Amino acid sequence: MLVSVTTVQAQSPHKKSTTTRPVPKPDLLVRRDGTQLEVLVTEITDNEVVYKRASNPDGPVFRSKKTDFSYLQYGSNGEIEQFTKVVRQGSFTDNRPVDSEPRYIPAPVDRSRAVATSEGIRFGLKGGIQSATQSGGYFTLTGLSTKGILGFQVGLLLDVPLNTALTVRPQLLYSGKGCTLINGNVSSYKTNYLEVPVDVLYKIPTSSGQLLLGGGGYFGYTLGGKIGTRDAKIGSAQKDDFTTTDFGLRLSGWYDLSAGLTLNVFYNLGLSNINPSVGLIDPAIRNRTFGLGVGYFLSR
Repeated sequence: MLVSVTTVQAQSPHKKSTTTRPVPKPDLLVRRDGTQLEVLVTEITDNEVVYKRASNPDGPVFRSKKTDFSYLQYGSNGEIEQFTKVVRQGSFTDNRPVDSEPRYIPAPVDRSRAVATSEGIRFGLKGGIQSATQSGGYFTLTGLSTKGILGFQVGLLLDVPLNTALTVRPQLLYSGKGCTLINGNVSSYKTNYLEVPVDVLYKIPTSSGQLLLGGGGYFGYTLGGKIGTRDAKIGSAQKDDFTTTDFGLRLSGWYDLSAGLTLNVFYNLGLSNINPSVGLIDPAIRNRTFGLGVGYFLSR
């Protein structure tokens, strides 16, 4: 007779469970030269930032001076803490781990993403387009109606940081302005300027670069122009068509990207009367421009 035997394997009453420790999103420390470090911040004191490298969360602890950094962006919620105050210098070793050899210094995470935020003058090139028009009592007096004309700008760009929060950004541009005449004997007024806009800007750090908002003024020297198809006369005499200079106020916004590119939107409000046949009061002609530009910093 065959006997069937079934073997039952006893199970342990205490089943071992495994849990996976969640990986925290790294914080972003940005040095004053623009270098970015991906870290896990454990403590911030009056003088120091204490952290571990995000790539080695179980590794050594590092301590660095707060004055070495512009700001910290927390990975958990995206909030930004700026380090703008000059704090008291402590007697600690800069950027060296607590529990390793004293000469060990961690390398930056990604230099290609660095954005200059506070230190160093930058030089670059800029170009763009602008919608230009002209207004003033001259057009009311003569019964002429105007609309915008498309012009362009091209030239040089400079960025001069004042501190971690403010920068001055002058430009040297060739700028085309004017207007289209809806009625009248000629089709348009056009003027070309060598123009120097200067912006004073407040910097707002972001995860991908920095936003800059502000304004300033501009000054232009007239290089030439057109009245319809004929060349305009430039000067201050009654027989001339346009004055030799133009100046006004401007509002400006910029966005600096990490690769050296910068985007610009601006509005120029002309204050000077560019009609030489009258005084500084109406009937006057004044320039108005709204434009978009793209720049590239050669040094950063």
